[in-house]
Amino acid sequence: MKFKAKPKAVDMPTSYNWDIPADSRGYVTGYYVDGFIVGEVVESTEEYISLEWWCPVDVNTLTENKEEIIKKWKKELESTNKSLNDFMKQYKKSDDSESLLRLIGQLRQEARLFESFITDLESLA
Repeated sequence: MKFKAKPKAVDMPTSYNWDIPADSRGYVTGYYVDGFIVGEVVESTEEYISLEWWCPVDVNTLTENKEEIIKKWKKELESTNKSLNDFMKQYKKSDDSESLLRLIGQLRQEARLFESFITDLESLA
């Protein structure tokens, strides 16, 4: 999962071209590793790893990447929609109290899922 954060003001060696991709608000997006946001792996062996770029960040500004949250929830909500459609079809076929109770239980479970979705969206605001 990718995160975003603001770079930490530190002295970086000037002998390297630090091409760190920041957005218009100054955030860098990548993978969070122990106080750093890092780019993709360029090369690796058993002895070392070479990253596209890396940047120390202010952990107080660390948040999940908006696109990652939306992608996660889009997949989850598509699955939920399919499950609810299946339950509705099943209920229409049987039209009995037991099926209705199963549908109500499923809807309650999905309501909890939507509460989690709302909480994640609120964290982006």
